Amino acid sequence: MQPETLLRNIPLFVNLPDEVLAELAKGVRRRRFRSGDIIFHRDDPGSTMYLLESGQVKVYVPTDDGKDIIQIG
Repeated sequence: MQPETLLRNIPLFVNLPDEVLAELAKGVRRRRFRSGDIIFHRDDPGSTMYLLESGQVKVYVPTDDGKDIIQIG
C-alpha cells in the first residue's frame, strides 16, 4: 500500500489536504517486525509514530505491584 493511501485510511489524517498528506507521506518508513520483537520501551522519547498496516501489537504496562496490564490491538 502506498504511504498516501495508508495515511488517508486513518481517521486522524482523513481530512488533511492532499498536499499536506503528500508531505507527511514523505516521512513514512515501512518496517517489518517479527513476532516477539520489541518495538519500543516505556519511557522511550516519543519521536516516532507507528502505524500498523497489518498484524497485531501487544502492549505491556507494569502495575505498581509488578503485574502486567496487557493491551492487544
